[in-house]
Amino acid sequence: MKVLVKLFYALAIIAMLATTVGFFWALWINATLGIKAMVTAMFSALIFASIGESLDH
Repeated sequence: MKVLVKLFYALAIIAMLATTVGFFWALWINATLGIKAMVTAMFSALIFASIGESLDH
């Protein structure tokens, strides 16, 4: 179980980094696609962190 917890926490961190990438994409390349990427990454991070937290207890 601890391996799954670490996996989901790692996925949450990667999704948070993807939020940053989406932000910079929105600033310099294409605002619409960047904002969509940011929103998707934020919700993914929330879901992964929630699953990791629920498995941790």
